Amino acid sequence: MFEHTVEGFAAVAAHDPQTRVGIEYKPWEPRKQSMLANMGEALLVVAQVDAPNLGVVMDYCHAQMANEHPPKAAALALAQQRLFGIHLNDGYGRQDDGLMVGTSSLITTVELLTVMLEANYGGTIYFDTFPVLEDPVHECEWNIRISERLLTIATELGSTATSSPHDAFNVTRVIEQILGFERVP
Repeated sequence: MFEHTVEGFAAVAAHDPQTRVGIEYKPWEPRKQSMLANMGEALLVVAQVDAPNLGVVMDYCHAQMANEHPPKAAALALAQQRLFGIHLNDGYGRQDDGLMVGTSSLITTVELLTVMLEANYGGTIYFDTFPVLEDPVHECEWNIRISERLLTIATELGSTATSSPHDAFNVTRVIEQILGFERVP
């Protein structure tokens, strides 16, 4: 089945080499298991097809479902210049919750946006949220407003990074900024 999957994506990519094709992986649903369940498997197909117009679209919730850290998963594709799109949303990890951006894992969302900015990501950002009980217009407005704010924070974080990117106080600075606290040196 994996070989057929590679052949299928090779045929799709070859059909119109000017059109970018993005593989959106997902571990399961709707028919239980998926052939491409995580970023590594999607990137393996991309590498085997070896077509410049084939890449990956990462859905934030799908990365969580695959037990991946979304910023790390994105970084893997960015390192290969194969991240073609990002679905921003949020969730609790084991299912495709499609919650509004930043409502469950705010700090990880900032980290993802920071990774994207550092890599000069030029692909598309989509919102893939499910307004079940919420007003869809207000949900879209929230997604835009919070994403713009978090992109600003990610930009500021990148421009004021300490000499050690693994400094835990980078995270506390983001938390203080999001909460509107006075920054403590």
